[in-house]
Amino acid sequence: MSNTSTDISLLLNKTTAAVGETVTASGTTAPNAWVPLKVVDASQSIVVFDATKADASGNYSIDFVVPADAPGTLIVITGEGSNVDTKSVTVTGMPPVDTEAPVWEGGNLTASNVGQTTLTLSWSGASDNVGVTGYKVFQDGALLTETPVTGTSYEVTGLSAGTEYPFKVEAVDAAGNESADGPSVTVTTESAPEEDTTAPSWDNGNLEAIDVSQISLTLSWSGASDNVGVTGYKVYQGDPLLTTTLVTGDSYTVTGLNPGTEYTFTVQAVDAAGNESADGPSTTVTTSNAVPITEQNVTITSDGANKNLAVTADTPSEVTITVPASVDDATVSVAALLNAPASGTVTTTALPALTIAANTSVGTDPIQVDIPAGTAVSAPEEWDGIVHLPTVQPNDSVAVTPESGNTATVNCVIEIGYGDVPLSFSKAVRILIPGQAGKDVGYSRGGVFTKITNIMSADSQEAADDELPTNGDGRIDVGNDLVIWTKHFTKFATYTQTPVESDTTAPSWGSGSSLTASDVGRTGLTLSWSGATDNVGVTGYNVYQGDSLLTTTPVTGNSYDVSGLSAGTEYTFTVQAVDAAGNESTDGPSVTVKTTSSGGGGGGGSGSSAPQAVSSTTGTAMVAPSAGGTIGLGSEAVVIIPANALQGTSKVEVKVQKADQVPETPEGFKLAGSVYEFSVDGKNSYNFNKDVVITLSFDPSALAPGEKPEIFYYDEASGQWVSLGGTVSGNTVTVQVDHFTKFAVMIAGEAEAVPSGQVPAALKDITGHWAMDSINQLVALGAISGYPDGTFKPDNSITRAEFAAVLVKAFKLENKGGGVFADTTAHWARDYIAAAADNGVVNGYDTGAFGPDDLITREQMAVMIVKAAKLTPVAGETQFADNGSISGWAGNAVVTATRNGIMKGYPDNTFQPHSQATRAEAVTVIVNALKLSS
Repeated sequence: MSNTSTDISLLLNKTTAAVGETVTASGTTAPNAWVPLKVVDASQSIVVFDATKADASGNYSIDFVVPADAPGTLIVITGEGSNVDTKSVTVTGMPPVDTEAPVWEGGNLTASNVGQTTLTLSWSGASDNVGVTGYKVFQDGALLTETPVTGTSYEVTGLSAGTEYPFKVEAVDAAGNESADGPSVTVTTESAPEEDTTAPSWDNGNLEAIDVSQISLTLSWSGASDNVGVTGYKVYQGDPLLTTTLVTGDSYTVTGLNPGTEYTFTVQAVDAAGNESADGPSTTVTTSNAVPITEQNVTITSDGANKNLAVTADTPSEVTITVPASVDDATVSVAALLNAPASGTVTTTALPALTIAANTSVGTDPIQVDIPAGTAVSAPEEWDGIVHLPTVQPNDSVAVTPESGNTATVNCVIEIGYGDVPLSFSKAVRILIPGQAGKDVGYSRGGVFTKITNIMSADSQEAADDELPTNGDGRIDVGNDLVIWTKHFTKFATYTQTPVESDTTAPSWGSGSSLTASDVGRTGLTLSWSGATDNVGVTGYNVYQGDSLLTTTPVTGNSYDVSGLSAGTEYTFTVQAVDAAGNESTDGPSVTVKTTSSGGGGGGGSGSSAPQAVSSTTGTAMVAPSAGGTIGLGSEAVVIIPANALQGTSKVEVKVQKADQVPETPEGFKLAGSVYEFSVDGKNSYNFNKDVVITLSFDPSALAPGEKPEIFYYDEASGQWVSLGGTVSGNTVTVQVDHFTKFAVMIAGEAEAVPSGQVPAALKDITGHWAMDSINQLVALGAISGYPDGTFKPDNSITRAEFAAVLVKAFKLENKGGGVFADTTAHWARDYIAAAADNGVVNGYDTGAFGPDDLITREQMAVMIVKAAKLTPVAGETQFADNGSISGWAGNAVVTATRNGIMKGYPDNTFQPHSQATRAEAVTVIVNALKLSS
């Protein structure tokens, strides 16, 4: 970007300089304008070219080094066109010549990790009067390293087993001087093992099939043994081998089966020498015999003979299913519509319109469920595609929490879906429960009850899709019936609340009542108590520390974690019971306990049982390292700590809070929410034994077209924010981290493109990378950018949305105002994806979903790049060893991309169509296509 409305000025910090000296050029120009710099010698040849960007006040500064091949007077030029300024620099001579070679004092060279064909050399450092710049490694006098090694170790490959090799290392400096006294070592590689001809064997081997569905199942087996060691397993379906590569675990999922069909499977063990067992176990299993839906109206018979139904490719676009009251375990399988799992989630393609009328004991009219056409389902990847149709569950199967001063009576409980496994829908689903108008309603998942308070503006699909957020719910009365509009399936309950009659009797504690303390640490402990009794019923317990109430709301269980205590201090705690009328006991038990002075255990009360994972939304909790837990500041900022991620064995206080002191936001970025500080026992800099998961919410209204939210952490040592990226879902971003500090969601707008022809600022992690030239070319075009910390992260994966955005920028595709996909309407890359769709580059998974945050595969990338480059399709097959793994819809695109030189395979002659592409691969493919197009 240039600006000629403001004259540029130029100052040099010196007018004479020797070769190799640094000269600083500075001045003023238009705010935020790019400033190119050229240095020209006496022959008018450009000897230095660089660029920088002025700050918001128009100030700029850029350094250059006087080159060795530019004697005389150099002309320094800043600006472009007619808006330039020039100054001259006189080159006075060459710097002193360094002729002194590096030396070794007590130099040492050792070999480690010695194998049959490889070993690692490590050495002490040499010294030099100016400075050692690298090391040369010699094998029997021959130089191994084409360029000097900058570290103090080197891995040697290509050796022969059982062979002696002499090695030597010498140091070099910037002037090319090389030491002559470097250390040496002689090493003999490991001898090759004797030939192994003994095959693995099975001792009472067992093979079983689990998770059997219509089209898939999972095989699980006991391990075989071998005289050297089993390296993997082969799985056979009848006689054909199913596994092209060895299975290294003890289970394998078989797909592509037919419903109601018998199959026999066998597993055999293999060792490193290729010997295969002959006595592996077998099993015979029949897949689920679900009845395919081929008619518009399906009635399940009273004996349930056809109670298990299946949606297939032949299912009509609209289906009505009637379930008799005598059948309470009917199911519909959508396994045939499942996509491949990605990032722990499995999704379906678009469902047909399904209307389910389930006759139950709730009333004479059926419970009716309406799933609109085009709805896609998403669930955890363990879901097998089975949807349980509505059934009536016992009223006591759900614990309803009444409002203060009321009791609750459950009227009916309806379960639909897949138990506690969350099934989420892309469109709102309508559930009509007959005769339940006017009653309260809510849902239960994982033992947690949530009241549905959202009142719909209308009983219509349009209103529901517009008003319900992801996984949201709403209710509306229609005549005598209650209608629930929802974007998830679970257990729903209707209930009636009744004001509690005047109750003035407080709860009381029996003579054997007790309060004990366990897991006593330096700053926290756990209180546990026996239960009190009440004439109506105890609704909770208040916990006191001395005279101070610790619990803002009564505890509904029989234990409470106390945090924020001081080490080596004595405390007295009391617990009192309360009832629905607010009456509080006065005879609750007490306990006095002293916190520990160090990391050991504490006294007071009885012994403790095994720690349990905690769950807190208050922003703080005492967490046992062996159990872990989930701690959140409401739903704004949540951390999931797995078992044994925390250091030590004693409970620690994990806290999530908004930061009091917020570091400055990087230039070009903006906060999309609060800055949160995570700490352990008051330490806001803490390293975990293994990764924890952090989820932060952000304000979607802060997103403008072309902007993407990412999680950043603040590096206290460098004083910089560092991008972690993250998976965006709705208004949250999730990342895995191994440490605590300050975290925040930030938004970066479209990267400022470096003006055409100018060199981009150096990215510090691509030097020497195989894709460095392609990365620099695409950055210079403004089609992709690095991260605020100066990195590019070339080997990171890239999402479908990110690849589409780079394609649109690189090929300058126009957004023609076409529609967006159902899952991109609020996405940062919405406009880029729409432009790609308008130009026929992308189609999405189906008419309703694109999967913008799915990591792009190599075959998906091939399809998109061939369409973007408008290449003539080439039919046929590739010569890759895994050609059979390429999806049918991607076959011609892979052939076209590889034969045109846009994409290549791997050294093992595979294409790996389902592997996730990296940022470096994506950049290289686009640059290759641009060259072909030009």
